[in-house]
Amino acid sequence: MAPTSGADRFQLCPDVVVNKIDDGSLVVNLETGKTWKLNRVGAAVCRGIEQGGDLVHIATEVAAQYGVDVATVRRDIDSLLVELRREGLIEPQVGG
Repeated sequence: MAPTSGADRFQLCPDVVVNKIDDGSLVVNLETGKTWKLNRVGAAVCRGIEQGGDLVHIATEVAAQYGVDVATVRRDIDSLLVELRREGLIEPQVGG
C-alpha cells in the first residue's frame, strides 16, 4: 500500500500545532493532548508540509540539506507520513 495514497501535498490537521525545539520539532494535537517529537530531518519535512510544499520538493530540499540521495529521503518521508497520518497529525491537502 502506498503511504501517500497518490497525494503529493499534505497539511496539518486543524487541531495540530508545531513548536520548534533545539533538536527538532514538537508536534501537538490539541484535541487529544498527544505529542510527537520529530528530529531535525522530521522537522524539516514538517516545515515543508506547513509551507505547502509537494513531496518531491520537500524530498529534494531535505536531500540537498543533508547530503542524502532523493530516493532514500523519499522512502523515509513516506514512512514518516504513514506515522503522522496514523496519529491524526496530517491529512491530504484539499484543493491542492
